[in-house]
Amino acid sequence: MNEEVKFYFCYNSRFADELKAKGFKAITTAINPKSQNTFWLYMRTNEFEKALEQIK
Repeated sequence: MNEEVKFYFCYNSRFADELKAKGFKAITTAINPKSQNTFWLYMRTNEFEKALEQIK
């Protein structure tokens, strides 16, 4: 399996809420140690990309 896995680091709580409402589950929620900002990590798929474009 040589396929590159891509991730999306979401630092916008509104985006995270909308992605959750669309059925996407974050891989993890964490705090960036340098900025102290919360982020949500998602795996990028075609379906995820379409949902993200609708939110933006």
